[in-house]
This record gives sequence, C-alpha cells and structure tokens, in this order.
Amino acid sequence: MSMQPSKADVPSIHGMILFGDEQTYVSHLPLFHPPHKYQFIAKVGLGGHPRSQAWQHYIDAKNQGEKLFTLVPERMDLTQLIDGSKVEFTASLYLGHFEQGGQNLGPVTVSIEEIVIAEVLE
Repeated sequence: MSMQPSKADVPSIHGMILFGDEQTYVSHLPLFHPPHKYQFIAKVGLGGHPRSQAWQHYIDAKNQGEKLFTLVPERMDLTQLIDGSKVEFTASLYLGHFEQGGQNLGPVTVSIEEIVIAEVLE
C-alpha cells in the first residue's frame, strides 16, 4: 500500500524507529505538520557502512535483549521514499531514542524492500 504525494517536501531529518525480529522495519516518527506529516512504515534491509561498527553493535545489543533502536537518516525528502524514487539512505543508528539520551552506534545503510503503509496525516 502506498500513496503518491502531490508534490515534493522540503528535505529534512525524519527520525525513525527500527523494529522487528525476523524482518526489520522502520517507522517514521510523524508530526501533524509538513514536512513530517506522513505515517510511513517499510520493511527494510539494514547493512553495514564502510568503516562503521554500527551493524555489529546493533546485532550484539539485540542479542543482549535490547529492544529500542532509532535512526536519524540523512537529510532527505520523505516523499521520495514514498514514491519509490529513493530506495536507500544512510542513517545514524541509535541504541535507545536519539532525542532522549540514546547511544549513537554509528552509520548504517538502509534499503527499502517494501512499503507497508504510507499515509498523509490530517
């Protein structure tokens, strides 16, 4: 399920939560104003980034029972993920919430595999 945004938004930082066990998903942390007015959930592939240990730190933390991971993606127009014109981005991976004292594990590469939901919030 996806929607086609009517026009591009101003590039911004779109914080996301990372979740899932067998499959990995991201969910945009939306607000009710542009450019954050989208509920966006996607199945993703998460991979290492050159010279980064973030991927291994993530796996280790998950194996130790940690559950809350968030992403701070590169500045981008979220509508490009929604319309499929952008299918990969770099993000800083955090153990915990990035705005509430989370630990920055380093950069990762996120690949969109399937959009689960993309809706404009009114």
